[in-house]
Amino acid sequence: MRWGNSTIVRLTLMLVLAQVAALALGLTVIHRFTSATILSDARTAAEVARDDLIDDYRQLGLPGLIEAIDYRLKARDDRNFIVLLKAPDGKRLAGNLREWPATVADTAHWRQRSLTREGATAAEPMGVVTARLPGGYALLTGETLEAQRQLAEGGETAFFYALA
Repeated sequence: MRWGNSTIVRLTLMLVLAQVAALALGLTVIHRFTSATILSDARTAAEVARDDLIDDYRQLGLPGLIEAIDYRLKARDDRNFIVLLKAPDGKRLAGNLREWPATVADTAHWRQRSLTREGATAAEPMGVVTARLPGGYALLTGETLEAQRQLAEGGETAFFYALA
């Protein structure tokens, strides 16, 4: 009996290939869904922080907003939080970014950019939203997207182990 012509061998090979394809499809769907959820959560966190800080500005004025930003940066356990307040002349007033990103408008919806935090040596992937405040001030809030990068790496590793 020759192995290449055997019906059982062909059926077994087709079954193995179908299982590999199903596994690859399943892992791809899980990875994409998880990545989309992480991005959505980061966007929501950035928008909520922006809205809260806008409320602080309305209630407490500029000094109160600067104080609220400083307090949030010191009090937050979330090291993913990004914030920057700039004056009408472009001067940085408060926050943990070195400078306002040239590629982000003062009234930008959710954007993903590589930006450098104060005290960091390298840029990180971040998602940010911005708002223009009365008086010409601009506010940027966001979240680092390190969790998404780590998830992608973990998903790729899991995918290759599962295929093996």
